[in-house]
Amino acid sequence: MTEAAVFDYDLAVIGSGGGAFAAAIRATTLGKKVLMVERGTVGGTCVNTGCVPSKALLAAADARHVALDASGRFPGIETSAGPVHMPGLIEGKRSLVDGMRSEKYVDLIADYGWDMRQGEAVFAGTPGTRFWTSFPPGVTGSLSARPTTLLRPDLPRGYRRCRAWRRPAI
Repeated sequence: MTEAAVFDYDLAVIGSGGGAFAAAIRATTLGKKVLMVERGTVGGTCVNTGCVPSKALLAAADARHVALDASGRFPGIETSAGPVHMPGLIEGKRSLVDGMRSEKYVDLIADYGWDMRQGEAVFAGTPGTRFWTSFPPGVTGSLSARPTTLLRPDLPRGYRRCRAWRRPAI
């Protein structure tokens, strides 16, 4: 393992989903230097395994269902639907996901100019002041930043970052 490097950023973001990208875009438009760290595939759950691929498959199933059902419902219209070619359907879903990941996520990193690293990252030390990362091949680093500039996606809804974590007034 190499020695720890110190990174100089105004905002550190763990993850690369829609919320992470919104934070990074906003920070860069305000002139802040941003580091985003992702351990998996860029784009988060929605584009990779959640909303986008699920809705693509649901839309395909609906299209087939309508084709099968329309002949009996509307006199004068004949429709048919052949068997589903699953490899083709899955390839179409994969192509859609890859395209969206590129256009809606990866391309924006260069467009807005923040740094993206593959690796593990955690917030450690005094809350809001230390950020530890481990980039392949085992390079570690730390980031010191003002407490109000760190995004904590793992906090429960309603928590806000000021000088200390606090519950919202009820």
